[in-house]
Amino acid sequence: MLLGADEGWKWLHATVGVVLIIGGVAAFTEPFRTYAMLASLFGLLLVLKGTFDFVVALAGRHEADLWWILFATGILEVLLGFWAASYPGRSASLLIIWVGIGALIRGITQIVLAFQVRKIHGAVA
Repeated sequence: MLLGADEGWKWLHATVGVVLIIGGVAAFTEPFRTYAMLASLFGLLLVLKGTFDFVVALAGRHEADLWWILFATGILEVLLGFWAASYPGRSASLLIIWVGIGALIRGITQIVLAFQVRKIHGAVA
């Protein structure tokens, strides 16, 4: 059974569906305001995700050798989030730039972690 597929959750699914339909219609009628709002929400997302990454890095610093990468990324995300939130025009540019930078950081981190896993499996075997 799917999560939230109970009979008691029908009203929530219906409500979310109606809200998303209204949001979609509003996005089509006011595309520039929608983009500005998405850019502002992206600044908020950066602050929230950066805070989460920062806390996770500190919590796992004794278990992971590369905890400082997540720590530095968290600080950078929080700073960029506040910088973007101070001026909405910056948020729009930052939205495009950060997607590319985030993909690069994520890719490099995954490659480094893959080598760490290989090193651990080599030591065990």
